[in-house]
Amino acid sequence: MKRLFYILVALLILLVVLLLASSARLYPVLKINNSFVWASDYYDRFSGFEYYRLMTSEPIDEKTAVRGLILSFIADSLVEDELLRRGADLREAEKRVKDALMAGGVENLEKAAASLYGWDIEEFKKFSLFPQAREDILTEVLQKDGIDFDEWLLREMAKADIKIYFLPHKWENGKLSEK
Repeated sequence: MKRLFYILVALLILLVVLLLASSARLYPVLKINNSFVWASDYYDRFSGFEYYRLMTSEPIDEKTAVRGLILSFIADSLVEDELLRRGADLREAEKRVKDALMAGGVENLEKAAASLYGWDIEEFKKFSLFPQAREDILTEVLQKDGIDFDEWLLREMAKADIKIYFLPHKWENGKLSEK
C-alpha cells in the first residue's frame, strides 16, 4: 500500500513539473546538432512576427513565416557553432551591436523595435541584431578562406543533424518540409 502511495505521489509530482514546464515553454522545439531551441525563444520570436504583420498589414502567409523562422534558428545555430569551432569570440557580436547602437542612438531603435515587433531592445538584440552580427563576423572569416557564406550555409544545413518537435514541419535529407 505504501509503495502505491509513493508511486502516485511521484506521478503527481511529474505531472506538475510537466505542466509547469509546458506553461513556461521550457521544452525544445528544435535540436540542431547538439543545440536546442526552446519553445519560449521560438514563440517570442514568432510573436514579434505576428506583431509586425499586424502593425504593417503585410500579407505574409503564416506557413511561409513559420518556415522562415525555423530556417533562421537553424542558420543562427550553425553560424554560432562554426564561430566557436574556429575559435572566434562570440562577444565580438555583442561588441559590434553595442558600438552600432552607441553610434546610431538607441532611442530610435527602441521605438522602432517596440512599434514594429512589440519587443523591447533586449529582445530585439537577441532575435535580430546578435544573429546578424554573428553572421557578418562569420562571413568575414569565411571570405578570408575564399568561401561564400551562402554556399557554406547550404552545405552545413545538408550535413546537420536537425530534429523538429511540436511544430508542423520535419527535416528530411537536409531540407525542411511540412508534416
